[in-house]
Amino acid sequence: MNLGLVLAEEPVADTVTMQVGKHLRLPIHLDGYRLPDSEVLELYKKRVGREDRVHFFRHFGSEETDALLATIRFMVAACGCRVVMLDNYQHLVTGRTKDRDVEALDYLANRLESLVKELDFALISISHENDNEQARGSRNITKEADVWINVKRDIKNANEYTRNIQHITFNKNRQGQKT
Repeated sequence: MNLGLVLAEEPVADTVTMQVGKHLRLPIHLDGYRLPDSEVLELYKKRVGREDRVHFFRHFGSEETDALLATIRFMVAACGCRVVMLDNYQHLVTGRTKDRDVEALDYLANRLESLVKELDFALISISHENDNEQARGSRNITKEADVWINVKRDIKNANEYTRNIQHITFNKNRQGQKT
């Protein structure tokens, strides 16, 4: 299955390095564990199995929303991506005024939902919460989503074990059982 990754927070090279590190079970992104770029790339190619399996797009937030939608359409229709992941939803429309950011996020959520239905692919979107445990910026993404999974951990806890426990809640699941 082909995968499309739209990255708005971290460079593609960092994502590739982290994936290789997870596969090796080593923190190769840290000094003392780093590998030469050529070795990381070779290990990554072996990990994904074939060259056209994962398609990256580095998005810088200030680009037009319709251009982003066209890129996702290309990933699905031309590259055969059955799953597209957006990281991070809020950063896809940065650089405007607050009101224009919310308007652009609303528009993006609506158009993404239409695109998913039209092209029949899975869209996974990372969306951070505000202090009120609501999606930052526009909450329209949680309204348009078919499934909403919340992952939390107590990052301020003094106990390292407790700090690393992740709590997963299904806030919404239109296609499945009761939430």
